[in-house]
Amino acid sequence: KECQINNYPVSTKDPQTGEVTKVNQWQVRLKLKPRIVPSVHQAVEALVERVEQSEVYHPPVYIPEYRDAHLLELALVDHHFGMLAWRKETGEDYDLKFAEHLYVEAVKGLLSRARGYEIDQILIPIGQDFFHINDPSEQTPKNKNNLDVDGRLAKVFEVGFQAVIQAVQLARVVAPVVLRWVPGNHDPQTSYFLCKYLDAFFQGEDQVTVDVEPKSRKYHQYGRNLIGMAHADTEPEQELPRLMASECRQIWPDVIHCEWHTGHKHKRREIKYLAAETIGDMVVRRIPSLCARDFWHYSKGYQSERAAEAFLFNKQNGYTGHLAISAREILGEENITGNQSV
Repeated sequence: KECQINNYPVSTKDPQTGEVTKVNQWQVRLKLKPRIVPSVHQAVEALVERVEQSEVYHPPVYIPEYRDAHLLELALVDHHFGMLAWRKETGEDYDLKFAEHLYVEAVKGLLSRARGYEIDQILIPIGQDFFHINDPSEQTPKNKNNLDVDGRLAKVFEVGFQAVIQAVQLARVVAPVVLRWVPGNHDPQTSYFLCKYLDAFFQGEDQVTVDVEPKSRKYHQYGRNLIGMAHADTEPEQELPRLMASECRQIWPDVIHCEWHTGHKHKRREIKYLAAETIGDMVVRRIPSLCARDFWHYSKGYQSERAAEAFLFNKQNGYTGHLAISAREILGEENITGNQSV
Protein backbone atom coordinates (compact mmCIF):
# COMPACT_ATOMS: atom_id res chain seq x y z
CA LYS A 1 0.00 0.00 0.00
CA GLU A 2 1.08 3.59 -0.59
CA CYS A 3 0.21 6.91 1.08
CA GLN A 4 1.08 10.35 -0.29
CA ILE A 5 0.29 13.75 1.32
CA ASN A 6 0.76 17.06 -0.52
CA ASN A 7 -0.02 20.67 0.28
CA TYR A 8 0.16 23.76 -1.90
CA PRO A 9 -0.86 27.42 -1.46
CA VAL A 10 -3.77 28.89 -3.41
CA SER A 11 -5.16 32.43 -3.58
CA THR A 12 -8.69 33.06 -2.38
CA LYS A 13 -10.86 36.11 -1.73
CA ASP A 14 -12.49 36.68 1.63
CA PRO A 15 -16.27 36.90 0.90
CA GLN A 16 -16.82 39.50 3.64
CA THR A 17 -13.83 41.85 3.28
CA GLY A 18 -12.91 41.17 -0.33
CA GLU A 19 -9.23 40.83 0.57
CA VAL A 20 -7.13 38.30 -1.33
CA THR A 21 -5.24 35.89 0.90
CA LYS A 22 -3.30 32.68 0.47
CA VAL A 23 -4.27 29.43 2.14
CA ASN A 24 -2.85 25.91 2.04
CA GLN A 25 -4.76 23.15 0.21
CA TRP A 26 -4.08 19.57 1.30
CA GLN A 27 -4.22 16.44 -0.87
CA VAL A 28 -4.14 12.88 0.48
CA ARG A 29 -3.69 9.90 -1.87
CA LEU A 30 -4.08 6.36 -0.58
CA LYS A 31 -3.45 3.29 -2.74
CA LEU A 32 -4.64 -0.05 -1.34
CA LYS A 33 -4.17 -3.62 -2.51
CA PRO A 34 -6.32 -6.56 -1.38
CA ARG A 35 -4.53 -8.94 0.92
CA ILE A 36 -6.11 -12.04 -0.74
CA VAL A 37 -7.03 -12.21 -4.41
CA PRO A 38 -9.02 -15.41 -5.05
CA SER A 39 -9.02 -16.62 -8.63
CA VAL A 40 -12.25 -17.04 -10.61
CA HIS A 41 -11.57 -20.77 -10.69
CA GLN A 42 -11.38 -20.91 -6.88
CA ALA A 43 -14.58 -18.91 -6.52
CA VAL A 44 -16.45 -21.24 -8.90
CA GLU A 45 -15.16 -24.33 -7.09
CA ALA A 46 -16.30 -22.91 -3.75
CA LEU A 47 -19.74 -22.18 -5.19
CA VAL A 48 -20.04 -25.71 -6.63
CA GLU A 49 -19.02 -27.17 -3.26
CA ARG A 50 -21.71 -25.20 -1.45
CA VAL A 51 -24.35 -26.27 -3.99
CA GLU A 52 -23.35 -29.94 -3.70
CA GLN A 53 -23.65 -29.79 0.08
CA SER A 54 -27.03 -28.06 0.06
CA GLU A 55 -30.38 -29.83 -0.27
CA VAL A 56 -32.25 -28.79 -3.39
CA TYR A 57 -35.96 -28.17 -2.93
CA HIS A 58 -38.34 -28.05 -5.89
CA PRO A 59 -41.62 -26.50 -4.78
CA PRO A 60 -44.76 -27.51 -6.68
CA VAL A 61 -45.49 -25.15 -9.56
CA TYR A 62 -48.97 -24.55 -10.94
CA ILE A 63 -49.19 -23.28 -14.52
CA PRO A 64 -52.65 -21.80 -15.08
CA GLU A 65 -54.61 -22.80 -18.14
CA TYR A 66 -55.86 -19.74 -19.99
CA ARG A 67 -59.15 -20.23 -21.80
CA ASP A 68 -59.68 -16.75 -23.18
CA ALA A 69 -61.48 -16.46 -26.52
CA HIS A 70 -59.31 -16.08 -29.64
CA LEU A 71 -59.72 -15.40 -33.33
CA LEU A 72 -57.67 -17.59 -35.65
CA GLU A 73 -56.99 -16.10 -39.09
CA LEU A 74 -55.89 -18.62 -41.72
CA ALA A 75 -54.08 -16.18 -44.01
CA LEU A 76 -53.44 -18.29 -47.10
CA VAL A 77 -52.80 -15.61 -49.70
CA ASP A 78 -51.43 -15.57 -53.26
CA HIS A 79 -52.08 -19.26 -53.79
CA HIS A 80 -52.56 -18.89 -57.58
CA PHE A 81 -54.75 -21.89 -58.36
CA GLY A 82 -54.16 -22.68 -62.02
CA MET A 83 -50.54 -21.56 -62.23
CA LEU A 84 -48.18 -23.93 -64.03
CA ALA A 85 -44.46 -24.24 -63.24
CA TRP A 86 -42.07 -26.89 -64.59
CA ARG A 87 -39.15 -27.94 -62.43
CA LYS A 88 -36.70 -28.08 -65.34
CA GLU A 89 -37.45 -24.42 -66.09
CA THR A 90 -37.98 -22.97 -62.63
CA GLY A 91 -36.54 -25.49 -60.15
CA GLU A 92 -40.03 -26.21 -58.73
CA ASP A 93 -43.17 -27.97 -59.95
CA TYR A 94 -46.57 -26.37 -59.47
CA ASP A 95 -49.97 -27.23 -60.93
CA LEU A 96 -53.56 -27.73 -59.80
CA LYS A 97 -52.72 -30.92 -57.88
CA PHE A 98 -49.90 -29.21 -56.01
CA ALA A 99 -52.06 -26.15 -55.31
CA GLU A 100 -54.95 -28.16 -53.89
CA HIS A 101 -52.69 -30.39 -51.81
CA LEU A 102 -50.75 -27.46 -50.36
CA TYR A 103 -53.89 -25.46 -49.55
CA VAL A 104 -55.73 -28.25 -47.73
CA GLU A 105 -52.67 -29.58 -45.90
CA ALA A 106 -51.69 -26.07 -44.78
CA VAL A 107 -55.14 -25.60 -43.24
CA LYS A 108 -54.81 -28.95 -41.45
CA GLY A 109 -51.35 -28.10 -40.16
CA LEU A 110 -52.25 -24.61 -38.94
CA LEU A 111 -55.42 -25.83 -37.22
CA SER A 112 -53.37 -28.51 -35.49
CA ARG A 113 -50.82 -25.98 -34.27
CA ALA A 114 -53.58 -23.78 -32.89
CA ARG A 115 -54.66 -26.50 -30.46
CA GLY A 116 -54.45 -25.33 -26.88
CA TYR A 117 -56.09 -22.00 -27.68
CA GLU A 118 -59.75 -21.33 -27.12
CA ILE A 119 -60.81 -20.50 -30.68
CA ASP A 120 -64.30 -19.08 -31.03
CA GLN A 121 -64.00 -17.71 -34.60
CA ILE A 122 -61.93 -18.49 -37.69
CA LEU A 123 -61.30 -15.89 -40.42
CA ILE A 124 -60.29 -16.97 -43.95
CA PRO A 125 -59.63 -14.34 -46.65
CA ILE A 126 -60.70 -15.49 -50.13
CA GLY A 127 -59.13 -13.78 -53.11
CA GLN A 128 -55.71 -12.16 -52.71
CA ASP A 129 -54.79 -13.92 -56.01
CA PHE A 130 -56.46 -17.14 -54.96
CA PHE A 131 -56.75 -17.85 -58.71
CA HIS A 132 -53.96 -17.34 -61.23
CA ILE A 133 -56.35 -16.37 -64.05
CA ASN A 134 -59.37 -14.14 -64.32
CA ASP A 135 -60.83 -15.18 -67.69
CA PRO A 136 -60.18 -17.57 -70.63
CA SER A 137 -57.63 -15.18 -72.19
CA GLU A 138 -55.04 -16.46 -69.65
CA GLN A 139 -53.65 -12.95 -69.23
CA THR A 140 -53.46 -10.61 -66.26
CA PRO A 141 -56.53 -8.31 -66.30
CA LYS A 142 -54.70 -4.98 -66.13
CA ASN A 143 -51.38 -5.37 -67.96
CA LYS A 144 -52.35 -8.27 -70.25
CA ASN A 145 -49.26 -10.33 -69.40
CA ASN A 146 -49.42 -13.90 -70.72
CA LEU A 147 -49.69 -16.52 -67.96
CA ASP A 148 -48.59 -20.15 -67.68
CA VAL A 149 -51.83 -21.98 -66.84
CA ASP A 150 -52.65 -25.57 -65.91
CA GLY A 151 -56.04 -26.33 -67.42
CA ARG A 152 -59.08 -24.44 -68.65
CA LEU A 153 -60.81 -21.80 -66.57
CA ALA A 154 -63.70 -24.09 -65.63
CA LYS A 155 -61.31 -26.74 -64.29
CA VAL A 156 -59.26 -24.19 -62.38
CA PHE A 157 -62.41 -22.76 -60.80
CA GLU A 158 -63.70 -26.21 -59.84
CA VAL A 159 -60.46 -27.31 -58.16
CA GLY A 160 -60.21 -24.02 -56.26
CA PHE A 161 -63.81 -24.28 -55.12
CA GLN A 162 -63.33 -27.84 -53.85
CA ALA A 163 -60.19 -26.82 -51.96
CA VAL A 164 -62.04 -24.03 -50.13
CA ILE A 165 -64.91 -26.40 -49.28
CA GLN A 166 -62.43 -28.83 -47.73
CA ALA A 167 -60.77 -26.00 -45.79
CA VAL A 168 -64.10 -24.71 -44.44
CA GLN A 169 -65.23 -28.20 -43.46
CA LEU A 170 -62.02 -28.66 -41.48
CA ALA A 171 -62.21 -25.23 -39.85
CA ARG A 172 -65.90 -25.34 -38.88
CA VAL A 173 -65.17 -28.35 -36.65
CA VAL A 174 -63.14 -25.96 -34.49
CA ALA A 175 -65.23 -22.77 -34.59
CA PRO A 176 -67.62 -20.74 -36.78
CA VAL A 177 -65.95 -19.56 -39.99
CA VAL A 178 -66.03 -16.13 -41.68
CA LEU A 179 -64.94 -15.90 -45.33
CA ARG A 180 -64.12 -12.42 -46.62
CA TRP A 181 -63.53 -11.61 -50.28
CA VAL A 182 -60.36 -9.58 -50.94
CA PRO A 183 -59.71 -9.16 -54.70
CA GLY A 184 -56.22 -9.59 -56.14
CA ASN A 185 -54.68 -8.29 -59.33
CA HIS A 186 -54.89 -11.75 -60.96
CA ASP A 187 -58.43 -12.70 -59.90
CA PRO A 188 -60.69 -9.66 -59.31
CA GLN A 189 -63.67 -11.34 -60.99
CA THR A 190 -63.00 -15.07 -60.55
CA SER A 191 -62.49 -14.74 -56.79
CA TYR A 192 -65.68 -12.66 -56.55
CA PHE A 193 -67.65 -15.33 -58.40
CA LEU A 194 -66.10 -17.95 -56.11
CA CYS A 195 -67.35 -16.10 -53.04
CA LYS A 196 -70.82 -15.70 -54.56
CA TYR A 197 -70.84 -19.45 -55.21
CA LEU A 198 -69.65 -20.16 -51.65
CA ASP A 199 -72.36 -17.84 -50.27
CA ALA A 200 -75.00 -19.84 -52.10
CA PHE A 201 -73.41 -23.16 -51.11
CA PHE A 202 -73.47 -22.30 -47.39
CA GLN A 203 -76.86 -20.59 -47.48
CA GLY A 204 -78.64 -21.28 -44.20
CA GLU A 205 -75.48 -22.61 -42.56
CA ASP A 206 -75.10 -20.75 -39.26
CA GLN A 207 -71.50 -21.89 -38.81
CA VAL A 208 -70.27 -20.23 -42.03
CA THR A 209 -70.55 -16.57 -43.07
CA VAL A 210 -69.46 -15.33 -46.50
CA ASP A 211 -68.68 -11.64 -47.12
CA VAL A 212 -69.14 -10.75 -50.80
CA GLU A 213 -69.27 -6.96 -50.37
CA PRO A 214 -67.57 -5.51 -53.47
CA LYS A 215 -65.16 -3.21 -51.63
CA SER A 216 -61.51 -4.00 -52.34
CA ARG A 217 -60.38 -3.31 -48.76
CA LYS A 218 -62.01 -5.30 -45.99
CA TYR A 219 -62.07 -4.86 -42.22
CA HIS A 220 -62.75 -7.48 -39.60
CA GLN A 221 -63.45 -6.46 -36.01
CA TYR A 222 -63.00 -9.12 -33.38
CA GLY A 223 -63.48 -7.88 -29.85
CA ARG A 224 -60.94 -5.09 -29.41
CA ASN A 225 -59.00 -6.04 -32.56
CA LEU A 226 -59.34 -4.49 -36.01
CA ILE A 227 -57.80 -6.35 -38.95
CA GLY A 228 -57.60 -4.73 -42.36
CA MET A 229 -57.12 -6.87 -45.48
CA ALA A 230 -55.97 -5.63 -48.88
CA HIS A 231 -53.95 -7.06 -51.75
CA ALA A 232 -51.91 -3.81 -51.76
CA ASP A 233 -51.22 -3.91 -55.50
CA THR A 234 -52.75 -0.42 -55.84
CA GLU A 235 -52.68 1.04 -52.30
CA PRO A 236 -49.22 2.11 -51.05
CA GLU A 237 -48.50 0.20 -47.86
CA GLN A 238 -47.50 3.38 -46.04
CA GLU A 239 -50.99 4.78 -46.67
CA LEU A 240 -52.86 1.84 -45.13
CA PRO A 241 -52.83 3.10 -41.51
CA ARG A 242 -54.30 6.43 -42.63
CA LEU A 243 -56.98 4.63 -44.66
CA MET A 244 -57.97 2.49 -41.70
CA ALA A 245 -58.22 5.53 -39.44
CA SER A 246 -60.43 7.30 -41.98
CA GLU A 247 -62.63 4.40 -43.06
CA CYS A 248 -63.19 2.94 -39.59
CA ARG A 249 -63.47 6.04 -37.46
CA GLN A 250 -66.84 4.92 -36.05
CA ILE A 251 -65.26 1.93 -34.27
CA TRP A 252 -61.90 3.57 -33.55
CA PRO A 253 -62.62 4.12 -29.80
CA ASP A 254 -63.52 0.44 -29.34
CA VAL A 255 -60.25 -1.15 -30.50
CA ILE A 256 -56.79 -1.37 -28.94
CA HIS A 257 -54.95 -3.43 -31.57
CA CYS A 258 -54.94 -2.71 -35.32
CA GLU A 259 -53.26 -4.64 -38.12
CA TRP A 260 -53.13 -4.70 -41.92
CA HIS A 261 -52.58 -7.97 -43.76
CA THR A 262 -51.43 -7.68 -47.38
CA GLY A 263 -50.20 -10.01 -50.12
CA HIS A 264 -49.14 -9.50 -53.74
CA LYS A 265 -45.35 -9.68 -53.34
CA HIS A 266 -45.18 -13.22 -51.90
CA LYS A 267 -42.78 -12.04 -49.18
CA ARG A 268 -43.02 -11.69 -45.44
CA ARG A 269 -42.52 -8.19 -44.17
CA GLU A 270 -43.57 -6.37 -41.03
CA ILE A 271 -43.69 -2.62 -40.52
CA LYS A 272 -44.70 -1.06 -37.23
CA TYR A 273 -46.36 2.33 -37.12
CA LEU A 274 -46.71 4.25 -33.88
CA ALA A 275 -50.40 5.11 -33.84
CA ALA A 276 -52.42 7.39 -31.58
CA GLU A 277 -51.89 6.84 -27.91
CA THR A 278 -55.37 5.41 -27.42
CA ILE A 279 -54.78 2.51 -29.85
CA GLY A 280 -51.08 1.76 -29.45
CA ASP A 281 -49.07 0.24 -32.30
CA MET A 282 -50.46 -0.50 -35.74
CA VAL A 283 -48.82 -3.34 -37.66
CA VAL A 284 -48.75 -3.87 -41.43
CA ARG A 285 -47.91 -7.47 -42.32
CA ARG A 286 -46.99 -8.58 -45.81
CA ILE A 287 -47.79 -12.30 -45.84
CA PRO A 288 -45.81 -14.96 -47.74
CA SER A 289 -47.26 -17.53 -50.14
CA LEU A 290 -47.05 -21.30 -50.61
CA CYS A 291 -47.01 -20.79 -54.38
CA ALA A 292 -43.94 -21.71 -56.44
CA ARG A 293 -42.33 -19.39 -59.01
CA ASP A 294 -43.56 -19.48 -62.58
CA PHE A 295 -41.15 -19.03 -65.48
CA TRP A 296 -41.58 -15.25 -65.63
CA HIS A 297 -40.73 -14.76 -61.95
CA TYR A 298 -37.84 -17.21 -62.21
CA SER A 299 -36.40 -15.41 -65.25
CA LYS A 300 -36.53 -12.11 -63.34
CA GLY A 301 -34.63 -13.64 -60.42
CA TYR A 302 -37.44 -13.25 -57.88
CA GLN A 303 -37.18 -15.42 -54.79
CA SER A 304 -39.57 -15.83 -51.91
CA GLU A 305 -40.23 -17.92 -48.85
CA ARG A 306 -42.87 -20.57 -49.57
CA ALA A 307 -44.99 -20.59 -46.43
CA ALA A 308 -48.48 -20.05 -45.07
CA GLU A 309 -49.26 -18.22 -41.85
CA ALA A 310 -52.05 -18.05 -39.30
CA PHE A 311 -52.59 -15.32 -36.69
CA LEU A 312 -54.11 -15.46 -33.21
CA PHE A 313 -55.89 -12.53 -31.58
CA ASN A 314 -57.17 -12.44 -28.02
CA LYS A 315 -60.63 -10.90 -27.95
CA GLN A 316 -59.78 -8.45 -25.16
CA ASN A 317 -56.00 -8.09 -25.24
CA GLY A 318 -55.04 -8.09 -28.92
CA TYR A 319 -52.38 -9.96 -30.86
CA THR A 320 -51.29 -13.24 -29.27
CA GLY A 321 -48.93 -14.72 -31.85
CA HIS A 322 -48.74 -16.42 -35.19
CA LEU A 323 -48.15 -19.88 -36.61
CA ALA A 324 -46.48 -20.91 -39.86
CA ILE A 325 -46.11 -23.95 -42.09
CA SER A 326 -43.76 -24.26 -45.06
CA ALA A 327 -44.19 -25.87 -48.47
CA ARG A 328 -41.10 -27.95 -47.73
CA GLU A 329 -42.76 -29.32 -44.60
CA ILE A 330 -45.93 -30.26 -46.49
CA LEU A 331 -44.37 -31.65 -49.67
CA GLY A 332 -41.17 -33.09 -48.27
CA GLU A 333 -37.63 -32.44 -49.39
CA GLU A 334 -37.90 -34.67 -52.45
CA ASN A 335 -40.88 -32.75 -53.82
CA ILE A 336 -39.08 -29.43 -53.51
CA THR A 337 -35.73 -30.35 -55.01
CA GLY A 338 -36.10 -33.90 -56.34
CA ASN A 339 -38.04 -35.54 -59.15
CA GLN A 340 -41.13 -36.68 -57.25
CA SER A 341 -44.62 -35.30 -57.79
CA VAL A 342 -47.70 -35.12 -55.61
